[in-house]
Amino acid sequence: MADEQASAVELAALWGVTERLVRDLAQRGVIQRTGRGRYDRRKATLAYCAHLREQAAGRGGDAEVLTERRREARARAEKVELHNAKSRGDLVSREDVARTWTAIVVDVRAALLAVPTRIPELPKTMARRVDEEIRQALEGLAKNA
Repeated sequence: MADEQASAVELAALWGVTERLVRDLAQRGVIQRTGRGRYDRRKATLAYCAHLREQAAGRGGDAEVLTERRREARARAEKVELHNAKSRGDLVSREDVARTWTAIVVDVRAALLAVPTRIPELPKTMARRVDEEIRQALEGLAKNA
C-alpha cells in the first residue's frame, strides 16, 4: 500500500477533530509531518490512535493536564450542585444560620430570665435566688460557647 499524504484539514475530517488539534499533535511530536503541512495518513492515524490509547490508560504525556482538567470538572460540577441545592432551598447560607440561631438564643435567654417574675407566689428572696442561678447558668453557657 503506497504512502498516502494528507493535509491537516484532511486528517481532521478523517479523525473528527479540529485542524488546530492536528497541528498541535504535530507540534508536540505525537504525529510526524512529512513536509510542509503534509502527513503520512496511515502513520499519523496509527500514532494518533496510540496517543489516544495512552491517554485513556492514564499514561499519556499530558497526564498532569488531564488530572487538572478532571479536578476542574469536579469543581465545576460541585459548584453546579451547590447552586441547585440552594435554588431548591436545601442549602442555606452561613449568615442565615447565624442570624437564626442568634434570634433563637436571644428568645431563650429572655424566656429564662422571665421565669422568676412569672411565678407570683414565689417569695422575693427565692425569686432573686432563682434569677441569680439562671443568670449564672446563662453566663456559663456564654463562656463555653
